[in-house]
Amino acid sequence: MKKLITKTVVILLATGLFITACKKEKKPNVVPTVNTSTISNPLATSAMGGGNITSDGGVEVTASGLVYSNINQTPTVSNDTALTSVSNGNFTSMLKNLTPSTTYYVRAYATNSIGTGYGEVVTFSTGNGGPVALNVVIAGKVEVGEVLSATYSYSDAENDAEEAAIFQWYRANDALGTGEVAITGATASTYKLLSVDEFKFIRVGITAKAKTGTTSGTQVKSPFTLAVAVEPTTVTFTYDGKQVTYGILTSSVTGRKWLDRNLGAAHVATDYNTDYLAKGDLFQWGRAADGHQLIKREPVGVVNTAVNGTTTTISTSPAPGHFNFILIDYIDNFDWLKPSNNNLWNSSNQENNPCPQGWHIPSKAEWEAENLSGDQLEAFDRLKLTNTGRRASSSGSISSTGGRGWYWTSTINATLSGVLENKGAYLIQFPATPLITDDLKSEGLGCRCIKN
Repeated sequence: MKKLITKTVVILLATGLFITACKKEKKPNVVPTVNTSTISNPLATSAMGGGNITSDGGVEVTASGLVYSNINQTPTVSNDTALTSVSNGNFTSMLKNLTPSTTYYVRAYATNSIGTGYGEVVTFSTGNGGPVALNVVIAGKVEVGEVLSATYSYSDAENDAEEAAIFQWYRANDALGTGEVAITGATASTYKLLSVDEFKFIRVGITAKAKTGTTSGTQVKSPFTLAVAVEPTTVTFTYDGKQVTYGILTSSVTGRKWLDRNLGAAHVATDYNTDYLAKGDLFQWGRAADGHQLIKREPVGVVNTAVNGTTTTISTSPAPGHFNFILIDYIDNFDWLKPSNNNLWNSSNQENNPCPQGWHIPSKAEWEAENLSGDQLEAFDRLKLTNTGRRASSSGSISSTGGRGWYWTSTINATLSGVLENKGAYLIQFPATPLITDDLKSEGLGCRCIKN
């Protein structure tokens, strides 16, 4: 009996020792084990990375992915992260919104209830970024016949120098872009609205270009304009202190828009010679419509007179501050302004421009483009040009109101020298051959406006 008890005790002790030994061999739960994969296909602003969760640490993985930074060389979850839903094995994740030409540090990670495990740090560099067109906007009146202009700001992460950008204008049926199409041939920074654009919506796309590095960016489009308005047939503006409305002519030769009458004319001419109220006023070149130009028109055969007087005091300012016609002596003075200013009427801001906003005195080239022969009847039929007559800069007298038409161009005659240097400008005259000639800027001639 004693033997049996002894054996039983021994067996029980052995069993207890075995159970105790088994309990001691159970491993504690730990953070997951994870490896970081090599970065593949690094681009300027993105790259593909990944990792491999080799152990969950004995507890379910609740989050995994990549952590990355271009500053912290051992990034953690407090830096940028690219999440995945993988709890074990291999995973991939895209790193986005990276900075071009920049070194990044990446680690794979996995998190369980114990904590977060990280893989080894992998380093890579993003590629050269393309240039970007920022703040793409359209300026201009959204109306048929008007010109829209596109502007933008150039940006390049590597500061590569700018090359000429690529422009493309688009037309759509509504502001949402329904039926949007690229406008054929509309590849400049400006676009003149056509009749086909009526009631359509316009926008522009700009592709920035760089001279070095990644030379081409991605096209960036502006917002759409409002619906394009129908082209007006009249222009209303203030002239001689009064609101006036002129009609618009379209040249059959150039397609350009012209006012239908001379500045100061009471109405559209019905005859180039006898309709004296359609002959308009006589301007000194470069002067604003300040009153010096006003003419009291009379029937053919009756002397025309000026509304205001004359002065022999040469102006020292482009704005004389009075309404008198300035006379010259042909000895010391050959211009109404001293020193002469060749930029009036033809400068970028068209200083002293007497025409309505968006219109200007035509240049010599713009007159020549109309291909007028010098015949009075042709000039009248085409553009309603009349026998304006002229006003002499030596006396202020008005002549030839029943025989000739003279119109200023905005172009100065740069070939004059000596005392006449900078004193002359080109004009159109008829009947005459040649059609284009020149005279002193102090003379009083007619003015007709052409649309910008």
